[in-house]
Amino acid sequence: MTPEQQQGPSRLAARLFRSLALLIGVFLAVGCFELGLRFARPDLLESAGRVSALHPGSPLHPVNGLYVLDSELVYRPGPNNPDFGPHGALVNDYPLAKQEGVQRVLFVGDSVVQRESVTQAFRDAAQDLARDVDVEFWSLGVEGYDTFQELELFRRYGAALQPDQVVLFYSHNDTRRTPIFFYDEQGDLLRFRSNKPRKLNPWLLRWSYLYRFAIASPPRPTNHGQALIELMEPMRELRNLVEAKGGQFTVLVQPLLLEPGFVEGSLEQLMYQRHGHNLEVMRTAEMTVLDLAIPVRRALEQEVVLSEAPGDVHHPSAELSAIYAQWSLTETDLRARSFSAASTE
Repeated sequence: MTPEQQQGPSRLAARLFRSLALLIGVFLAVGCFELGLRFARPDLLESAGRVSALHPGSPLHPVNGLYVLDSELVYRPGPNNPDFGPHGALVNDYPLAKQEGVQRVLFVGDSVVQRESVTQAFRDAAQDLARDVDVEFWSLGVEGYDTFQELELFRRYGAALQPDQVVLFYSHNDTRRTPIFFYDEQGDLLRFRSNKPRKLNPWLLRWSYLYRFAIASPPRPTNHGQALIELMEPMRELRNLVEAKGGQFTVLVQPLLLEPGFVEGSLEQLMYQRHGHNLEVMRTAEMTVLDLAIPVRRALEQEVVLSEAPGDVHHPSAELSAIYAQWSLTETDLRARSFSAASTE
């Protein structure tokens, strides 16, 4: 056997040894992470619930019977939810059939719309400003929803309400899509991300803390600019659906509700820069937008409490909602569009 022929088996043995060493190294590293997590993070499944928009302890979780899982909406109000009517909107005193001569305005959004502080403020303002015009203000909003879900919600329920005006309430955090965790009827944990359910491996879920760490970890920080551009697609589609039926579409854009001294000045400035960017992108996409930072600043000058609860930077107080409605219906063209002669289909 020549020296070259003798080197062949030696090289093969060396490669096998290196591959085996690498395999052992990976196995030991995984084992070390697994053991470390068992001691350092025994609450990983609870962490998964806490980062979820709808953890099992939430009243919004389907296990409580008020909401049900949905293949397109992820979750939606169930038939036993007393806050929602069979038309999919929040319960109100209006007749379901569109009445001749009545202008119908439909608010679409997330928890801000579901809690109805803003919608009720518009109802109250309309009674004072247009006593000779019949206007209905409907609320089609579900807590935790983003623009993708709001589009599907409108397709399924909102279009049938025949609104003359659709007002999308856009909150500062609508570009963040938090993963949602549910337990299904079989007790298996499902993870929804980007509206796509994924059933998690029950064996790994039970025995592997590394697997739990992977599912419990919060999502990577969102590139706000890119996420906002992606949101323009469902927003355009929603606008087009509304306008195709002869309606008008408006976006109310709310900044974070920061009480004086809540954050340091540089962070507040950064927030308003991002808010300005939101407005710029939407206007470039040819959306009709109303900048709610204007009435927010007015409320601060009047020392009005901005938020529904201390530390809540997303949900406006009843007082601020009243300022929103008064400003929108007296100082913008929303009044003319909302109180115009109602369509009769």
